[in-house]
Amino acid sequence: MTTEEQPKVVPVISRSRLEMLVDGIFAIAMTILVLELKVPELTDRRSVSELARSLGHQAPTFLSYLLSFFVLGMFWYRHNMGYRHYRVITARMLALHLMALAAAAFFPFCAALIGRAVGNPLAFVVYLACILVYFWTMTATWIVAKRSGAMSEDVSEAEYLRRRKRSIISGAFPSVLFAVYVFQTIAAGRGPTSPHAEDDKAIRDLSSRWQQALLSRDATTQASMFAEDGVSYHDGQEPLVGPAAILAWESKSAANHPKAVITSTTERIEFSRSEDVAVQTGEGRLTNLGENGEDRKVHRQRFVTVWKKVDGQWKVAHDIAVNVTPWE
Repeated sequence: MTTEEQPKVVPVISRSRLEMLVDGIFAIAMTILVLELKVPELTDRRSVSELARSLGHQAPTFLSYLLSFFVLGMFWYRHNMGYRHYRVITARMLALHLMALAAAAFFPFCAALIGRAVGNPLAFVVYLACILVYFWTMTATWIVAKRSGAMSEDVSEAEYLRRRKRSIISGAFPSVLFAVYVFQTIAAGRGPTSPHAEDDKAIRDLSSRWQQALLSRDATTQASMFAEDGVSYHDGQEPLVGPAAILAWESKSAANHPKAVITSTTERIEFSRSEDVAVQTGEGRLTNLGENGEDRKVHRQRFVTVWKKVDGQWKVAHDIAVNVTPWE
């Protein structure tokens, strides 16, 4: 079919402008992937073993980065292989492109998710869903272009059918993999409840109360979290033993730093075999505010809180915080 014999199709946007948008989004998405890789903070910058351990902890993130960069690169390449055969961009083709580009722009989040939640089937469901959205919208674009007459004359009927078949077959594997992870996610959701689920929730609820007390500078509530022999130790300070000592210290701290904002984030809680001791780890932040409420200095600490059951109630036995950033 010659150009004159091809059906008249009204373009909604020039091919070059859409191509620039596609290349721009892929360039940004592929660059943003690397932002999830963090330079380790070392106690001893000359320690090879400490650096190796820190990098080892980020191994899943590195693998996620490499895999995701490759996937985006392949998508970009396949897009260009098909795009050159489009004479014009129709309204339906534009809508499908925008759906595909939304998936491409969302991909860095999916990569970060599987890097941080290794082994969680739901993370892979989200990751594969993003891949499938992009893959099938591009396959649909190829079909729509042919049926609407937007395909270039250099693509024969046999070539069109061959590429369509190959695209559908190529999409079968990630689709099956997606279904497998969906079933795993459903099974995990219906699986037996963790034996520590109730205690885990109790400690998280107490931590939430503690967080609110930190924000409101409520020293009484903070002190009530501790057992009678509970110890609070902050890097560079004398240990505080018992609720009375902790109450006195926190009251003094609230008076000396009335504008400070203190927050903490729990990363995990582990329980002992006896089920009466739990270890909570996470990160705390103290932000000193200026006169107008602006952030002046963010101070970071890593914390370990050991909880024990006292008369059936969880109380803090030891609260240890170690500085990540030095005081100034």
